[in-house]
Amino acid sequence: MKMCKGFFDKFFRIFVLVILASGEHVSGDPAVTTDGQCATKAGEGQESSSGTNDCPSGKPVSPLTEEIAKKHEKKNIAQPALTLSLFSNVPPTINFVRPDQQVEELPPAIRSRLKYYGDPSSVIAGYISRSGFTHSTDAGEYTFYFSLPYQINETKYYQMVRPYQKFNHFPDSWILGCKDKLAGNLLHFKIKYGSEEYGFFPRTFILPFDRISLKRAWDSTEKGAWILKPSCTFGGNGIEVVNDWKQIPENEYVVVQRYIPNPILCDGFKMDLRLYVHVTSIDPLRIYLLNEGSVRISAKKYTMDDLHNRAIHLTNRDVVPEDSGYFVDENMERGNRRSFTWLWGYLKEKYGVEHQPIWDSIKDVVIKTILTGEAKMRKSTRAFIKNRYSVHELFGFDILLDEDLKAWLMEVNVSPRFPRNILKRVTQPMLASMLNLAGVQIPAAEMLPKLKHSTEEDAVPEHLVMNRNLWTQPLTDEEKTKHAKYTGITDEVAQQSILDKLTPDDIRMLVETVGEYHRRGDFERIFPAPDTKKYHKFFKKPR
Repeated sequence: MKMCKGFFDKFFRIFVLVILASGEHVSGDPAVTTDGQCATKAGEGQESSSGTNDCPSGKPVSPLTEEIAKKHEKKNIAQPALTLSLFSNVPPTINFVRPDQQVEELPPAIRSRLKYYGDPSSVIAGYISRSGFTHSTDAGEYTFYFSLPYQINETKYYQMVRPYQKFNHFPDSWILGCKDKLAGNLLHFKIKYGSEEYGFFPRTFILPFDRISLKRAWDSTEKGAWILKPSCTFGGNGIEVVNDWKQIPENEYVVVQRYIPNPILCDGFKMDLRLYVHVTSIDPLRIYLLNEGSVRISAKKYTMDDLHNRAIHLTNRDVVPEDSGYFVDENMERGNRRSFTWLWGYLKEKYGVEHQPIWDSIKDVVIKTILTGEAKMRKSTRAFIKNRYSVHELFGFDILLDEDLKAWLMEVNVSPRFPRNILKRVTQPMLASMLNLAGVQIPAAEMLPKLKHSTEEDAVPEHLVMNRNLWTQPLTDEEKTKHAKYTGITDEVAQQSILDKLTPDDIRMLVETVGEYHRRGDFERIFPAPDTKKYHKFFKKPR
């Protein structure tokens, strides 16, 4: 369904304010919450006239729910194990917390359903296991997957992802993560929409296909440097800065870009930015950007007189020699990794500029970059993923600011790394927020092969487990007609009638979108937003 300014104006005016004003539950139907109380229209607890702990709907509070409530009453437990939905009859999500926070322990019946697949020694594993998950070595039996994506030629394997499973990659997200694929799409969009819209990446050539064009550009351009990047590597591996045509490989698959010679410097050292971008849904598209990030500073002072020393021109920790003096301050206010908070103060002091216009330009780069791969990822997701609940992805965007404070896209990473003992100021709140945004739910027993014949001891109250009807309902003829109607309307005034008559699909989408936004933590949703209309032209087809 196409998103527009009118949609959001009306949506937030009529719908969200009602939700936020009414507490945790807004439906008129009662629901059992995890604190052992019954929720009514305004989220208020009630007792039945019999004086028992039964709900008005006749549903008793289960022993398991009471067990959760008792654990939550403990003084030393600061965070609940589950995040309740804003809506009645919508199951909660697992609550993930930072290492400096405590979280209540879930009962064994729930913990037995929570399995994760990934490196058990990774930083992310600590966050997941604290919330009740145990590690699984079986790639097919997991609730939560957080590891590397399937390779480029393995997209078909995404069809093995089961409807209750949460997988941290979209099919074909390599279209952003591989430098040659990203460059090809950026060039296509630049040709189609012009440099004014897509002039945020350096002049780029893809070898060996563009070798003749590169030679022509090389000969006609003032003497300067170019940067060679292998098609699909990370961590600075294989990257070289060159200024001699003899250094250009003849038959290798590499991306060659004009080197930006005037980067913004910190005390004479080159720096760039690592941003964390969480795409929580590709259909419809929803993009969140972390409000903090990492300013990466090179180990050696910047000069164009030495192109071979990668510690001058690259900011990746992997390329820094041991004796370089590289260090990271825990507060990220000194050393080679600093925070965006530090950066905004630095720009204010040195350049006399406010950070918001720069931040807005960065958001624009992020959105337009993702839109270059949206159609491919959406098509593959529809083809291979059974449930839109299942997939989400955290991307690492590398951005360089030049002396004019223009934002340049360097690359996109599909599996950004999280250092264990550094960057805690950024990664700790980011990882907790990202996991909560993902919205991991407890699978129902019938969804799990090993629990299809579960005993009473294995039982989990129905209101706590995933309801597949919220995610996998096919569109009715009426809903298909409405989708077709509003994707064809370009008049903004006419679009505002989209919420006049809500279909069940509309309600499911609104519940999903609002609930997710409520869990955003330190992320900012940048798409959709009130100014989304200006990006409509970049979609292959109306959405």
